[in-house]
Amino acid sequence: MPESAPLWSHLSAWLVLGGAFACALPLGALLAASRYCTLGAVSDWCLLGDTHRLRLWAAAAGSAVLGVYLLELWAGLDVTTTLVPYASPHFAWLRHIVGGFIFGVGMHLAGGCATRQLQRLGGGSLKAALALGVAALATAWLIDGGGYRGWLAPLFDMGRVDLRTFGLPDQRLGSLLGFAPDGAGARLTALVAGNGLLLLAGGLSLHRLSRLEWSAGLGLGVAVSAGWWLTAGPLGLAWQEDMAFLDALPRGVGAQSYTFIAPLADLLALVRGHGSLTFGLCGAAGLATGSLCWHWWRGRLRLERHRDGRDLVRTALGGLLLAVGGVSALGCTVGQGVTGLSTLALGSVLATLATIAGAACAIRVEYARGGTD
Repeated sequence: MPESAPLWSHLSAWLVLGGAFACALPLGALLAASRYCTLGAVSDWCLLGDTHRLRLWAAAAGSAVLGVYLLELWAGLDVTTTLVPYASPHFAWLRHIVGGFIFGVGMHLAGGCATRQLQRLGGGSLKAALALGVAALATAWLIDGGGYRGWLAPLFDMGRVDLRTFGLPDQRLGSLLGFAPDGAGARLTALVAGNGLLLLAGGLSLHRLSRLEWSAGLGLGVAVSAGWWLTAGPLGLAWQEDMAFLDALPRGVGAQSYTFIAPLADLLALVRGHGSLTFGLCGAAGLATGSLCWHWWRGRLRLERHRDGRDLVRTALGGLLLAVGGVSALGCTVGQGVTGLSTLALGSVLATLATIAGAACAIRVEYARGGTD
């Protein structure tokens, strides 16, 4: 039997993976310019009562929900069978809550979520490089080394519920309300939820989001929608079919959009010669490169070092918790907080709320103790 053509001989691979990088490149610059940071959003809310950056996050989630709604309506997008099983009927509520909470604490210790670390890396932060390096090692061990299956899965499986025993096909909000997954009721639910999040982002206070903040929030939502189209639309289906005919299915092939924890394991697999470029890895590279371009253009490239040994240990511990929490919760603040929420999956809602709770608790505990040195 003749060998199959290599991955890069297929135009679909160039378009999908190149598209992942191309969409994330301006997004990285836009997020850097707007100071997009979920940790900062929670901190502003907890300590100052300022909801600006939280509402920016809501704008991203709302536009992503509407993007998925339009793709389902016009392009036949199906987000019930995705690489990350957001809508799975196997509802592992415990892993979403515990994993999200751990991720939130790690986000505080590391000085930002995975998305923020990639932005900081583009600005010249050695602290971000350490956090991402530790997170990459831990993520690789959890995903490829059997760490999650051997140590965490037995615990989290105790909280696993099969929704099909209750007559529910999946965990999307429309299904939980009793609507058929592809029916008008489910689509109306998505339409109401997406617009509701955008109204929440607009706010009722005098402190409206600026044009730049709206651009960043909507830009992130549009990028997530573009990711779904690239991997699950007509082009994505062609890509999946082309990859299925290779001698071995490449890593990370399937319907997906942006997430920035699992791709860290893809990076180590690639370095070790056991993997290939993936959608997630190309997206992460595009985000960091976009941030680098913005920092260079604005003259803000700065080498950020650790203040002392304690700061170094804190960053490393934060990176470890980002990995454990992100793998357990099935995503980060973008992977679950925007991409996952765009599917209106209950697990994504729980993971996002738990992440906010974890970060808020860590912030308040440190504030009560008098802050960092």
